[in-house]
Amino acid sequence: MMVCPAGKNSPNSSLPLKDASQGDTVKLMDIRGGARLQHRLAEMGLTPGTEFKVVSNSRSGPCVVLVKGTRMMIGRGMIDRVFVVRV
Repeated sequence: MMVCPAGKNSPNSSLPLKDASQGDTVKLMDIRGGARLQHRLAEMGLTPGTEFKVVSNSRSGPCVVLVKGTRMMIGRGMIDRVFVVRV
Protein backbone atom coordinates (compact mmCIF):
# COMPACT_ATOMS: atom_id res chain seq x y z
CA MET A 1 0.00 0.00 0.00
CA MET A 2 1.38 3.41 -0.96
CA VAL A 3 1.29 6.31 1.44
CA CYS A 4 0.67 9.79 0.08
CA PRO A 5 4.07 11.52 0.20
CA ALA A 6 2.49 14.86 1.08
CA GLY A 7 1.23 13.39 4.36
CA LYS A 8 -2.24 13.07 5.83
CA ASN A 9 -2.42 16.65 7.14
CA SER A 10 -1.10 18.34 4.00
CA PRO A 11 -3.63 20.59 2.23
CA ASN A 12 -2.79 18.86 -1.07
CA SER A 13 -3.13 15.30 0.19
CA SER A 14 -6.82 14.80 -0.55
CA LEU A 15 -9.09 15.65 -3.43
CA PRO A 16 -12.85 15.67 -3.89
CA LEU A 17 -14.20 12.43 -5.31
CA LYS A 18 -15.52 14.41 -8.27
CA ASP A 19 -11.88 14.88 -9.37
CA ALA A 20 -10.95 11.19 -9.23
CA SER A 21 -10.54 9.44 -12.57
CA GLN A 22 -12.10 6.26 -13.87
CA GLY A 23 -10.00 3.31 -12.72
CA ASP A 24 -8.51 5.08 -9.68
CA THR A 25 -8.39 3.18 -6.41
CA VAL A 26 -8.97 5.68 -3.63
CA LYS A 27 -9.26 5.79 0.14
CA LEU A 28 -12.01 7.84 1.78
CA MET A 29 -10.44 10.44 4.05
CA ASP A 30 -13.20 12.89 4.95
CA ILE A 31 -16.89 13.59 4.46
CA ARG A 32 -17.55 17.31 4.61
CA GLY A 33 -21.25 17.23 5.17
CA GLY A 34 -23.84 16.88 7.84
CA ALA A 35 -24.94 13.86 9.82
CA ARG A 36 -27.48 12.81 7.16
CA LEU A 37 -24.84 12.62 4.45
CA GLN A 38 -22.40 10.79 6.70
CA HIS A 39 -25.11 8.33 7.74
CA ARG A 40 -26.22 7.74 4.15
CA LEU A 41 -22.68 7.03 2.98
CA ALA A 42 -22.02 4.79 6.00
CA GLU A 43 -25.08 2.74 5.04
CA MET A 44 -23.40 2.25 1.65
CA GLY A 45 -20.21 1.05 3.33
CA LEU A 46 -18.33 4.32 2.81
CA THR A 47 -16.69 5.38 6.04
CA PRO A 48 -13.31 7.09 6.53
CA GLY A 49 -10.52 4.62 5.78
CA THR A 50 -12.52 2.60 3.25
CA GLU A 51 -10.75 1.87 -0.05
CA PHE A 52 -12.78 1.61 -3.22
CA LYS A 53 -12.44 1.81 -7.00
CA VAL A 54 -13.89 4.50 -9.27
CA VAL A 55 -15.67 2.62 -12.07
CA SER A 56 -17.10 5.64 -13.90
CA ASN A 57 -16.90 9.35 -13.21
CA SER A 58 -18.07 11.48 -16.10
CA ARG A 59 -18.70 15.18 -15.70
CA SER A 60 -22.46 14.57 -15.71
CA GLY A 61 -24.55 11.94 -14.02
CA PRO A 62 -23.68 9.90 -10.97
CA CYS A 63 -20.26 8.55 -10.05
CA VAL A 64 -20.12 4.74 -10.07
CA VAL A 65 -17.84 3.13 -7.48
CA LEU A 66 -16.98 -0.44 -6.53
CA VAL A 67 -17.06 -0.87 -2.74
CA LYS A 68 -16.36 -4.30 -1.24
CA GLY A 69 -17.47 -6.06 -4.44
CA THR A 70 -20.65 -4.00 -4.91
CA ARG A 71 -21.18 -1.29 -7.54
CA MET A 72 -22.91 1.81 -6.26
CA MET A 73 -23.90 5.15 -7.71
CA ILE A 74 -23.20 8.35 -5.82
CA GLY A 75 -24.91 11.54 -6.93
CA ARG A 76 -22.99 14.60 -8.10
CA GLY A 77 -24.10 16.61 -5.05
CA MET A 78 -22.59 14.02 -2.71
CA ILE A 79 -19.25 13.58 -4.44
CA ASP A 80 -18.45 17.27 -4.01
CA ARG A 81 -18.33 16.62 -0.25
CA VAL A 82 -16.41 13.32 -0.25
CA PHE A 83 -12.62 13.70 -0.05
CA VAL A 84 -10.25 10.88 -1.00
CA VAL A 85 -6.58 10.10 -1.65
CA ARG A 86 -5.32 7.88 -4.44
CA VAL A 87 -3.72 4.61 -3.31
